[in-house]
Amino acid sequence: MVVESNQQMQDLFRDGLKRAGYRVLLTSDPARALARFRQDAAAAECVLFNAQEIGQDALDQFNALDEDAKTRFVRAVLLLDPSQEAWKEQAKTAAHRLVLMMPLKMKDLRAALSTLIAPAPAG
Repeated sequence: MVVESNQQMQDLFRDGLKRAGYRVLLTSDPARALARFRQDAAAAECVLFNAQEIGQDALDQFNALDEDAKTRFVRAVLLLDPSQEAWKEQAKTAAHRLVLMMPLKMKDLRAALSTLIAPAPAG
């Protein structure tokens, strides 16, 4: 799931991720994305919040994932603009919740997503 308010960026994410074989769900509202995961923690394999235009609400909803037992283990990525770099310290990260800085090449984003949603090793 991609949370992005800019239509052109939505198109870029959708096209770039679809080419890599992902089915892409889009929303412009971070609170709506979080509500969807609270209803069904398996709503998507991962949620990507792009804070560039959404701003503080993207960070808040990214952090809110950690505060609910139902969404605590949802895989997530928070994309920050260089002007938002200080937010990196406020983000509640974990092995399954990453912060990436923009600008970012699509191949690097796909690599990060692949790492996040890779199947657990048999063991």
